[in-house]
Amino acid sequence: MSGSSGNPELLVSVAVAVFPRPGVRKFGKDARSLLIMVVIHPTAMVHPDARIHPDAVVGPMCHIGAHARIGRGTRLVSHVWVEERTVIGDDNTVYPFAGLGGPAQTRAPEGAVQAPLVIGDRNRIRESATIHRGSTESDGTRIGDDCLVMTCAHIAHDCVIGNSVVVTPGTSVAGHCHVGDFANISAHVIVTRAPAHRRTRLHRRRGQSGP
Repeated sequence: MSGSSGNPELLVSVAVAVFPRPGVRKFGKDARSLLIMVVIHPTAMVHPDARIHPDAVVGPMCHIGAHARIGRGTRLVSHVWVEERTVIGDDNTVYPFAGLGGPAQTRAPEGAVQAPLVIGDRNRIRESATIHRGSTESDGTRIGDDCLVMTCAHIAHDCVIGNSVVVTPGTSVAGHCHVGDFANISAHVIVTRAPAHRRTRLHRRRGQSGP
């Protein structure tokens, strides 16, 4: 099985030790059946407060922080960094060296509680992509379903990305941007939100009351 060190007994004992969860043994009484349900590589570091679905796979050298949630069928290939307060839905695949849920790059005081990053279902996040969680007192960063975030792309704090969006290599989406369903952002593009005074003028031209 993928991620096995050749000793299923060792892999299961390490997985249970780093991820204590009440009732985990209901998925299988012996080591082999439990290995099928819970695959956490022995080199992965999982915070005790994280919650991982029994059908998820956590590969070598991954890090999962406090209060993170990993959904059914999601696979972290290897060397994936999932920070605290990050929620990943079902059937996602995250490739090596991706960083999910890092602190928002703002001037907020060090250690300030920040809003979560919530990722939907069936997304593919490729190598070295980064997606940050929300800033303080915000609704957080949200990624829809069926998106493809390619190599070295960056999605900043408080962004809302729709469904079936493609973010191509080297693209940076600045904080607070909203990207609609089925958008395809070309490579090495920088997406920013218009300044407040420009949004106000635009809405006035359109006869709207505000931004």
